[in-house]
Amino acid sequence: MKKALTYLGLCPGGRYGKDVEEELFYYSKQSYHIMRLIICVCEFGLIFLSARKAKGIFSAETEVGYLLLYAGMLAVTVVFIGLDILWEVKKFKQYILYRNLGFIYVMFTVMWAGGVTLFDRFRGDGLTVYTYILLMIAALAVLEPWQSILTFSSAFVVFSAGLPYFPAPAGEENIFYQRMNGFFIAVISVAVSVYFNWYRARNYKNQKTIDEQNKELSMANERLNREIIVDSLTGLYNRRYLAEIVHLRFHDSIDKMEKKPLACLMLDIDYFKQYNDTYGHQQGDECLVKISRIMKKCLPAETAKIVRYGGEEFVIFIFGCTKEQALAYAENLRETVEQSHFERQDTAQGFLTVSIGVYTEIPGSADNSEMRGFICKADEALYEAKRDGRNCVKEYGE
Repeated sequence: MKKALTYLGLCPGGRYGKDVEEELFYYSKQSYHIMRLIICVCEFGLIFLSARKAKGIFSAETEVGYLLLYAGMLAVTVVFIGLDILWEVKKFKQYILYRNLGFIYVMFTVMWAGGVTLFDRFRGDGLTVYTYILLMIAALAVLEPWQSILTFSSAFVVFSAGLPYFPAPAGEENIFYQRMNGFFIAVISVAVSVYFNWYRARNYKNQKTIDEQNKELSMANERLNREIIVDSLTGLYNRRYLAEIVHLRFHDSIDKMEKKPLACLMLDIDYFKQYNDTYGHQQGDECLVKISRIMKKCLPAETAKIVRYGGEEFVIFIFGCTKEQALAYAENLRETVEQSHFERQDTAQGFLTVSIGVYTEIPGSADNSEMRGFICKADEALYEAKRDGRNCVKEYGE
């Protein structure tokens, strides 16, 4: 029983869950806007054409009946267009309420279609309006199955009951066949409406599943890409990132002839092997993490590419950085490590220190067309810093 009620859309919360129901709400707004615009234009046109008739719009009872039907449909449509505008201005989110209001409008529309079709019988016309309106509503309106059944069966009952009171011209009486045709059109409309709404809901559910899978796949790819280019211990970039991304950026600056200086810093933790031997590799790993955090804090995030080059060595490329800026960054970095007082008892200083070599030049100038040339010269400057007693900054060629 519950399954049947759920299928008919009689259970609270809808048949498909909040996300799909909300998507159907947005679709129903669009479809009702289209439907009301079509009806509004048609009613204006019909009233205008009726007014231009030679005998006038009040020349016969049928003409008055048509006018009342057209004017009534136009008035109701204008009211619902006003509700649509209010809904947009106030940004209401009650999608169940909106769809129920749409159901009321649909019920009125099919009754109107039945009324126009009955008046058409006076002229011997067929079920043209009845057919077009019911099929348009079946295709555009977002209705629960019970609403579809109630809407189109009500349209048929009203139309069928009114047939004897709206006789066709003499010799064209065909109530039985019109009832049969009206019944088949109502059944087809129910089938079309139920199928279209099931199809829309299924598409929304499938699209939601696809979007979720794509999101998960994108996140997995992002994690994988990050694992490929990021050092798992320090969270800094690794040598693969240096060889691919930084290398590409380096040569891109040459190709575009940016003529902007590039700074390369080579940093080494002083006596790190001795620290590892004294305190163990776990403490050594913690030391690398601490130094990495300081580098991230002291260097410009947008332009600095910090790479764990190997063991306790780090290479840093800072794009668009002058020699003076590079030396200032390096000295600030060295002082920050020194003043952090990371304790160690195996050296005379009693705390961790770093040595830094600096090289700055415009990529592509002289013999600086390769990135490894920058690294080699920064490494030579680092060697000079070590030879000079460590815990200092040295510029290449100084």
